[in-house]
Amino acid sequence: MAATESFHGQTLTMLRFGWIDADDWQAQKSATGQMAGLDDTVYRHKLMTIPGPYILNGPVQLVDGAGPKAAAELTAAGLTTIGQLVSTKTVPAQYAKLQAAARERYKGLY
Repeated sequence: MAATESFHGQTLTMLRFGWIDADDWQAQKSATGQMAGLDDTVYRHKLMTIPGPYILNGPVQLVDGAGPKAAAELTAAGLTTIGQLVSTKTVPAQYAKLQAAARERYKGLY
């Protein structure tokens, strides 16, 4: 069994659980000290994301489609976390679609 976690600063943003075999690991590509990694298929088929409200504490830039510009503008509008983005009643007009997509993606967590 394996568990993986992702952090942004000290905020837990994703927790996964599943089974990883030795064959799943891909060796580092160079001798520069980069660590070994897992193929995307392992993440999609062997590791299950454990949903929970902790995800909503992640920074708004983790929402699919929120690039650096959107994250900066949303932060300037006081929306720094995913939870704030999905729960606010008003969002800058150009980010209404982003908010709708985030609400759909994180439905059931807020």
